Amino acid sequence: MVAVPLAVALVIGAHSHFLSFGTDNVFRLPPGEFRLSYQISAVLLVSLEALGCWIGYQMLPNATGKS
Repeated sequence: MVAVPLAVALVIGAHSHFLSFGTDNVFRLPPGEFRLSYQISAVLLVSLEALGCWIGYQMLPNATGKS
């Protein structure tokens, strides 16, 4: 149950921060004081969401072969 909301957040966040053409894209940010910190936080956020998905998947009883 934990993995599903984290997976949704991972997909939405990754799309918003790395693939979309909006203002949240880390590759299209204008130069400024907070550009680097925003880019680092976006990478950390996606990394933590991916880790949460993996942990949630490992918590499933049938995923590890244990009953």
